[in-house]
Amino acid sequence: MKAALPFIVLLAVFVLLIGIPMRRQARAQRATQQMQATLSVGDDVMTTSGLFGTVVGLVGDTVELQVAPDVVVRFARAAVGRQQGETGNAADQPAGSDGPDDAGRESTH
Repeated sequence: MKAALPFIVLLAVFVLLIGIPMRRQARAQRATQQMQATLSVGDDVMTTSGLFGTVVGLVGDTVELQVAPDVVVRFARAAVGRQQGETGNAADQPAGSDGPDDAGRESTH
């Protein structure tokens, strides 16, 4: 039994170091898929490539985003990375960011 103890400890460490992060990643992926499935017209979103826009149309697995006045682009629904604004989650914002409109401004802190 004493010879098996190091193996059991090693196995437990492996499960902790590999298993727990995998569960967190799977949970985050499910949350993203749920957000993508519940998109609606008027939602402010950011794509996985960093393009900000407002949802103006939803057709099957595609989403149409208005990125500027009279400019509408079409993306795969899976390309929407997160929601912004009132329906978005403040925890989704990068540290030190006031949102999508703070690019290029100098900090006043």
